[in-house]
Amino acid sequence: MSFSKLRFVFNCFALTVIFSVFSISPAIAATRQTPLIINHNQVSEFDSLTPDQISSASALRLLVRVASVGGRIGHSLLVPDGTYTGLEQLKIDFPLMNLNRDNWFFEPRGNPGWQLKLTDINNQVAGRYNSFDIFSMKFCYIDYMASASSYLDTISNLEQANPDKTFIYWTMPIKSIPYSSIVEQIQRDAFNQQVRDYALQNNKILYDIADIEAYDYTNMLPTTYTSTEYGTLPNYLLLSQGGYTSDGGHPAPGEPRKILAKAVWVMMSYLASSTTPAPTPTPTPTAIPTPTEIPTPTPTQTPSPTPTSIPTTAPTPTSVPSQTPTPTPTPDPTITPTPMPGFVPLVSTDNLSALSRNGIAKGTVYFEDRDYQAVLTPSSFNLPGQMQFLPSTCVYNYTTTLTRMKCQIYGPAELGTYQSSITATDQTGLTSTKDINITISLWSP
Repeated sequence: MSFSKLRFVFNCFALTVIFSVFSISPAIAATRQTPLIINHNQVSEFDSLTPDQISSASALRLLVRVASVGGRIGHSLLVPDGTYTGLEQLKIDFPLMNLNRDNWFFEPRGNPGWQLKLTDINNQVAGRYNSFDIFSMKFCYIDYMASASSYLDTISNLEQANPDKTFIYWTMPIKSIPYSSIVEQIQRDAFNQQVRDYALQNNKILYDIADIEAYDYTNMLPTTYTSTEYGTLPNYLLLSQGGYTSDGGHPAPGEPRKILAKAVWVMMSYLASSTTPAPTPTPTPTAIPTPTEIPTPTPTQTPSPTPTSIPTTAPTPTSVPSQTPTPTPTPDPTITPTPMPGFVPLVSTDNLSALSRNGIAKGTVYFEDRDYQAVLTPSSFNLPGQMQFLPSTCVYNYTTTLTRMKCQIYGPAELGTYQSSITATDQTGLTSTKDINITISLWSP
């Protein structure tokens, strides 16, 4: 064989090898030309997956950093209560589909706070770059105060810095309104809508877990909660209401987890191919009030009873000139907004992550009260070690419909997880107590 023929054969072989290498992981591709939105509309597509689609999806190496909700979708075989995760339950229910997800890792990361979760995904990509084709992380429903812009910036920056890797965006899980304040759900929904809009406008991959949770799959209708004060919000229905969560936030064993897992399989099958479903934006937000509706409850109505009743009782001041002067000063106090009793203050922290440095731990507890400019007093029972509230650190944030306060707890404490009771009391004497988990971990620069 001549040298020119030999070189031709070698070049053909080299091109074949290169093509094969780059076709192994179709998820590693150039910038997307269309968005890939996985929501309630895609769940039923699981039933139509072919063996080739399943095999291609199984070959992709996926890392998702999660806490308890994500763990119930896919972490290992079981969750701590001994029940199967959604992906494992699908393997049991559909043995002939060969749903091998050995390359998919839904890794427990815990709840260190939303800022540290963003730090974590940056560290994971840097430290495990060659181990995965696809990287992702999700917030939990307790992260309702997370900044959507910070989240979007973090994932977008990772995409730009790592163009040969694929990144999945997630909305934030929602809760059942009886187990969540309406204000918290409004904040979750505002975060989720911002993420949805960004994904649609910038051709991103989005797993819309909030939309999937807010649907009844027996009739394909959205599940909502309607408030006369705030309008209609997405709602994760309880099992007792025909829904999918038993504790107000986590998907229950069986069908609720399988629904979320089916959507994962559909998403991965799309990532393993060159096809993309037509984007179908979730219709849920159309029923949700815009933030401009929040400042319209009743703060302007509470001052009205006092001033209107006083002038009407003194229409004839000339007949009683010798008595106490006309009570013109009495309307003055109504100008200073005074909270109407009736709204119970709440501890809005579910799980607290405190950092310890030189044996001293510090963390932040959040409170809220729907009274206008309420004065809140925090107290506690069974804080870890010698930790205590520092009143001097309490900071208020007022809106026309809500009083928010955050206070630090501080003091010597051992590393570990503790259960403590936190109490919020307002100046009218109304009070509520909440049991929360406090996890103390070592601070690192």
